Amino acid sequence: MWQTILASLAAPIIGALVGFFSGGGSRMSKRIEHHADIAVKLEKSPDALKAMQTLMVKEIGWLDARATARNARKLNGGGLFWAVFFALITGGAVYLLWTWAASLADERSAFLWVGIVVLVLVGFLMMVVTGVAFSLIFKPAKTPEERKKDAETKTKKRLAAATERDRKKALKRRDKK
Repeated sequence: MWQTILASLAAPIIGALVGFFSGGGSRMSKRIEHHADIAVKLEKSPDALKAMQTLMVKEIGWLDARATARNARKLNGGGLFWAVFFALITGGAVYLLWTWAASLADERSAFLWVGIVVLVLVGFLMMVVTGVAFSLIFKPAKTPEERKKDAETKTKKRLAAATERDRKKALKRRDKK
């Protein structure tokens, strides 16, 4: 039993360690760094240097837009709940199917291969569902047009509410006279 728990914990721990010690950085940032190194070597060719600088400006713009959108997104509480829920269900299902397949192996049952196939298929399906759930834990950032439209809508609502309050106050004052 402890081997199963250890094996299920090993993959995420090793993945986190590899990500932490790999130096980080996205592909785009590494690509920009590579292009900057090339640009240094192109100092003798002004046309090529200008083309490389133009390319780097575009790539830096893409990187900036992606970072801005990433920083503007909000956590989706419901999505996070379902992601954790499916992760727990996946872990439990794989553990139970692994235990079942191991018991079939102990009994030298003819259904051992059926158990292994069921374990692999259910485990793969549940991991896909869990992966999709984890991809939905953030609400996408709003575009500038959407933010502007939301601000205009809020302004209109506030103005309408203020106008309604003013109208009611005027009616109360008139009624008092």
